[in-house]
Amino acid sequence: MVKNKTGEIFYSALTGYFKARYRFSSAIAQALAQDVLRLTQILNPDSLREGQVLRYVVKNTEPPGKLLSDCQFVLVKLTLYHPEDMEYRKSNGLKELKLRVIQRIIREAVTQGGSLSQEDIANLLFLDRRTVVDYIKELESRNIK
Repeated sequence: MVKNKTGEIFYSALTGYFKARYRFSSAIAQALAQDVLRLTQILNPDSLREGQVLRYVVKNTEPPGKLLSDCQFVLVKLTLYHPEDMEYRKSNGLKELKLRVIQRIIREAVTQGGSLSQEDIANLLFLDRRTVVDYIKELESRNIK
């Protein structure tokens, strides 16, 4: 997760701090340090571009059917609008743009350890849940993951 020398130093400092201050085990201190670094990266105002939103979603390690109240959540950054989307819509139409955005936000959530439900997608894109189901079926029929 640590991507540069400064991040490695910060990670080591946080790990040491959590171990010394709270007497956490190495595993817990490292997990907390990783969480702090991730939140720092996500919440950095310079890292959130136009068209992006932050949203808590169910962690992708949670089994289907588990009550939401019992699930762990993860904060993810999703790109609802990208500057290239307007040109894509002109060339391919609105439906293709919606399919592209759905595919993009699902991929972004999974990459960040989250899972988007049909309801999440419907709420984020102001669509009916049934429409989202149809779009996902269409993506699957095209073998698009």
